[in-house]
Amino acid sequence: FKTQELANIVWTFANQTMYHEGLFAAVAKQACGRLADFDNFDFSQLLWSFAKVWWRDDALFQEAAYELLQRGRYRTMCAQDLGCVLWAFSMIQWEDGAVFEVLAVAARTQIHTLKPLDVGNIAWALGASGQLDCDTARAIAEHVLQHDMSKPSLESGGGWGATAD
Repeated sequence: FKTQELANIVWTFANQTMYHEGLFAAVAKQACGRLADFDNFDFSQLLWSFAKVWWRDDALFQEAAYELLQRGRYRTMCAQDLGCVLWAFSMIQWEDGAVFEVLAVAARTQIHTLKPLDVGNIAWALGASGQLDCDTARAIAEHVLQHDMSKPSLESGGGWGATAD
């Protein structure tokens, strides 16, 4: 299977809150050793999918942390992908604060591109993991306060911010 196909398979199951142990185990096995080949969107969706069904595959997330910290993948990720990855690491209760730190800094640099859902996901992930630093909290608050919160956002383009496709 190609990397996009692996990500799409588990995303489909996770999005429907359908958990199949054998399928997730097989995809984790196939993805391990190949995370560098995943584009950023598929990388983020793969991690999100595992976290959504509460499947903590340590080998997969350890390799993902390596991709982020040692290979600097976070530098090329859009805010939406950063938010998904932050959420995934938080959901599986990842202990390495360095992952949260670099992702928080990267998210801060792209704060102006965040849609309301992305802002909420990043704030929640950092808060739930105990990793919300003052600079990121301030940036989130200032970004939110620049927008009219009385109007509901429309994720299909009507909301504020922009995310990569």
